[in-house]
Amino acid sequence: MDLVAVDILSGLPEAKNGSKCMLVVVNYMTKWAEAYALPNEEASTCMNALYNGFFLSFWHGKPITRTKVEILSRNCLVN
Repeated sequence: MDLVAVDILSGLPEAKNGSKCMLVVVNYMTKWAEAYALPNEEASTCMNALYNGFFLSFWHGKPITRTKVEILSRNCLVN
């Protein structure tokens, strides 16, 4: 989990549930990829999908400190 690629796939037709884009996340080491349907491309929406969907599943129940979440948020907004 040292290097994770994140990209947003937009320009998709709106789904029945209101999703308009996909957040694609890949762990470089394991090559594990996941995609999350999102209603918008806002940073808070993307971070919720990253935290709740991707990172929590890889940390296997280990607590993620607030500092780690803040670092992830800053990196997401900067990049």
